[in-house]
Amino acid sequence: MRRFVKKLSAVWLAAACLCLAASAARAQQAAAKQKQKEKVTVTMKDRIEFAEGGTLNLQGTWGEVTVEGWDQPFVEITLDKTTNKKYAPKNEAQAQKALAKFGYTVKKDSAASITLAGFQPSSNLLTRPFGGKSAVKLVYTIKVPRRSNVNIDHSMGVVAVNDVSGDLAVKNRIGEVSLKLPENGQFTVDARSKVGDVSSSARFLGDNGREHVVGQKLVSRQDERESHRVFVRVQVGAITVR
Repeated sequence: MRRFVKKLSAVWLAAACLCLAASAARAQQAAAKQKQKEKVTVTMKDRIEFAEGGTLNLQGTWGEVTVEGWDQPFVEITLDKTTNKKYAPKNEAQAQKALAKFGYTVKKDSAASITLAGFQPSSNLLTRPFGGKSAVKLVYTIKVPRRSNVNIDHSMGVVAVNDVSGDLAVKNRIGEVSLKLPENGQFTVDARSKVGDVSSSARFLGDNGREHVVGQKLVSRQDERESHRVFVRVQVGAITVR
């Protein structure tokens, strides 16, 4: 009887070991398959000669847009398009083909004016390759000569403009707008949000506080004869001016 129990215990132990080994193998296979799947990114990039004092126009963009001033006589545009879904290597070509339907065109209107127009597939449910904009992440990084004028008409997402000392006009239907203006510049600011807060540094409020929520609008007028115009309108979302 004892021998029988010992043999039965050994059989159970062996079976348990086999089950554990099989589970570990399945887990390793699943992990390997998961590692093979990655998000797909396609990058567009352009560099265009552009002198200081010109105007950059952005139309029909959505996602994240960052415009930065720099000391180069060029406009440099980088757009990273990334799927939110992960794809196996064999399906990457399909994802890249679909991502090609998102992007921008650039037109040099004159020596002092450039227009970037964003494009995307139709909103028709039968033609959207990813089921909507939310399945794709678009990130624009745009560098312009520091003393440029910038006009942005954005549909949805985050817009940031940093260290640009010309006139600024930014419209965003849904999302945030953040402006970091050069410290040595003079600006007349008119910023309003229909639904959302407007925050500003003390520089535009005339007191010693750090930063304040000023409600749904900020109107700050420095020396208008020497200042650049900053105009911001947001339908739903917050505005920050520093």
